[in-house]
Amino acid sequence: MSDSIIGQWMRRILRQKNQPAHLVTGKFGEKKAKGFLKSIGYRFLVANYKTRRGEIDLVFRKRNEAVLIFVEVKTRNFVDPDLKISNLVTYKQRVRINCAALDYLKELGNPKVRIQFDIVVVEYSDYAHYSIQHVPHAFGLMEGREYHA
Repeated sequence: MSDSIIGQWMRRILRQKNQPAHLVTGKFGEKKAKGFLKSIGYRFLVANYKTRRGEIDLVFRKRNEAVLIFVEVKTRNFVDPDLKISNLVTYKQRVRINCAALDYLKELGNPKVRIQFDIVVVEYSDYAHYSIQHVPHAFGLMEGREYHA
């Protein structure tokens, strides 16, 4: 997609939904992360899963494996070569993601699956030039939380 097409897309989204720019940026990052993860063989299940205890940006399943992947997407409007991805998801955010993941699993009837928490960082200098960093198994269940199918 050319820069002008992406710019038009962004302006249209901003006009249609009257959303703040940071929300549009987040949607852009989630769309790019979703496409990337699908391209490496993950099967998309749901976006923006919310419970009263937390939210998960994207949920995927590994093809032909009993693994559910809960993905936190971080979108940044600059490229940082010294980026420490582990610093982008705070302890409090990890707890909320854990809680939402456990709620999701409970809603599914606690299937016999392994779980994985990934982080995807989408950094862009403009909407036509972006990079994606994927960290599988970025973190696990926090202390005191367990999942048994």
